[in-house]
Amino acid sequence: MSEPHFDPYAILHELGAVKTGFVLVGGLARVIHGSDETTRGLDLAPSLNKESLRRLGVALDNLHARRVDGQPLDLSDLDPKREPVIELQSDAGEIKIVLEPAGTRGDEDLRIRANREPLGQGVRPAVAPPATSCG
Repeated sequence: MSEPHFDPYAILHELGAVKTGFVLVGGLARVIHGSDETTRGLDLAPSLNKESLRRLGVALDNLHARRVDGQPLDLSDLDPKREPVIELQSDAGEIKIVLEPAGTRGDEDLRIRANREPLGQGVRPAVAPPATSCG
């Protein structure tokens, strides 16, 4: 079975529709900042606020996201020490939940320095600055 076509707009629209808090990190964040690399997925550092995690779960359900390791997706017990990255496959491509991107303490630390970037189609995600975009 082939991997789904990567559609970052579909993922970002869904995350925005449910109003979940996150900062975009990783390859797509670097591309937004001008890197010439390519990426097959979206990496995000989620807000660990209980309500935001609930909303993230709704968005991931709507995208039919499932863990690549086959384990159940439980956002109620996230621990960056035990599992720093959760890899998912969705109808719109790969999604990685990165709890504490290198050199940060997670979403709250990143949010202070992140900028909302207009990407078209009404999408303006918070994007980590280039020095911290390594998800």
